[in-house]
Amino acid sequence: MSLFPLGLLSQGGGAGGGGAFEQIATTFGTGSSSTLTFSSIPATYKHLQIRVSANNATGFSGLSVRFNGDTAANYSRHFLNGDGSTVTSFGASSQDRSLVGIAGSGTTNIFPATIMDILDYSTTTKNKTIRSLTGYAQSGANLVYLYSGGWYSTAAINSITLFDNSSNNFNTSSRFTLYGIKG
Repeated sequence: MSLFPLGLLSQGGGAGGGGAFEQIATTFGTGSSSTLTFSSIPATYKHLQIRVSANNATGFSGLSVRFNGDTAANYSRHFLNGDGSTVTSFGASSQDRSLVGIAGSGTTNIFPATIMDILDYSTTTKNKTIRSLTGYAQSGANLVYLYSGGWYSTAAINSITLFDNSSNNFNTSSRFTLYGIKG
């Protein structure tokens, strides 16, 4: 199965087919913060995509997202995890943010990658849907995660905050890039 039709691994740009990708912003970890925010997001795209290559200071941790600073318990989170022999799943509603990936390994040169799509982010007539794919390989662990989530608000998204769930700081080599997808 190709992941290109899902928009998860698109190489962006180009004519025809799916929408063109335009880079909106790139930021790096500071080494002294476990959060980062993309703000003043223009409402000129159909969807958003965030590509993350992040490492934190101490060990594997979840990466989660919050929109427009909304701390109310109106997010859901789900994941399906596989390691080649075992499958695990999880789901929860009434959360204060949604899970979207793995933040880091604690090992200097290992940066788990996460690709997150935020669908119809600027629409004001429906709730928002999140999907992401992430994984890593380290010390015999080869894991792939598929996440989905929702933000139960019809507000247009104009800011996105990413969190390391264990409050570990993102190192200065951690890269976060926000793309707009034309539709």
